[in-house]
Amino acid sequence: MQHKKIMVPVLGVALLGSTLFGAQYVSAQDATISQPVVQKIAKKFNLNQADVQRVFDEEHAMRHAERQTAFEKNLTQAVTDGKITAVQKAAILKKLQDKEVNKPKDHEAIKNMTEAERETAMTQKKQEFDSWAQEIGLTREVLREVLAKRGGLGFHGGFGRGMMK
Repeated sequence: MQHKKIMVPVLGVALLGSTLFGAQYVSAQDATISQPVVQKIAKKFNLNQADVQRVFDEEHAMRHAERQTAFEKNLTQAVTDGKITAVQKAAILKKLQDKEVNKPKDHEAIKNMTEAERETAMTQKKQEFDSWAQEIGLTREVLREVLAKRGGLGFHGGFGRGMMK
């Protein structure tokens, strides 16, 4: 019993540290990155690896939901402030949802590309994004503003920051 009392704080500290350290990574990458940490914690404290993984997965899901809620609140405020319309808000949320669904496929494709191919793919994604933004009547400046708190829309924070210059 004493062993379990010690394990809860140790797991909490380990989880917090790995969460803070790995906060820059997202979805598909999280599982890959947290896997060695999960294995080390399970081995070091003689815990079931599946139980430790479940704690990591629950924490990841909770933080993702919190970020999504905060982002949607930010978009709602942008609608209230007249920066975007409710239709544009819905289009942005749909675009982000589609991006989430396609993320594993996109990451896999990029891994197998040369640097030149990645550059070409990024340019194509940027052009597609620009066309989409024009279709729904949004400028880069407005998109940059409403997406900045989320970290952008493109690969590694791309289209919401940096890539939209």
